[in-house]
Amino acid sequence: LTSLDHLPFSLKEKGNQATVETLAKGGWSISTLGEDPFVMTTGFAEAHQPGTPYVLAFEYQAPPESTPLVLYFLTESGVRNQTLETSPAKGWKWHLHDFSLDGRGLDESLKWVRIDFGTEADRTYRIRNCRLIPANRELRQRAKLGQYFDRLSRFGIALDQVKSQK
Repeated sequence: LTSLDHLPFSLKEKGNQATVETLAKGGWSISTLGEDPFVMTTGFAEAHQPGTPYVLAFEYQAPPESTPLVLYFLTESGVRNQTLETSPAKGWKWHLHDFSLDGRGLDESLKWVRIDFGTEADRTYRIRNCRLIPANRELRQRAKLGQYFDRLSRFGIALDQVKSQK
């Protein structure tokens, strides 16, 4: 993912019901303190173009008892959210999320974006290499299929040959 054109974004230094610590080698450690822990992003809403489909990418570590992270964002039509299908991860793990609307951009500007870290206190997550990637069809498919994308390719199922249904 390092060679793809991307728009980096970061996490703010203060969180809601969460402490945010900058890691020495880049990224952040987020420790939850209450039932509604979240951290606002910086650079995400500012870089986002309404007509462009994106894939959200980042590396993360999550505790064994963690639930999927949730992305909340404010557009002209109100607050919306998308669940990031993250799972517990002891080592660094890439996560890709299709941040588009049926393969198109959201068609609305973003006012702010935040990442929610479950509903439990005393959990520690780590995040680094946060990026918003202008996405083509293959990258969006890779994000949707996750770990299965590589398995399908190994079995000779070429996803670039799959035609969309009409």
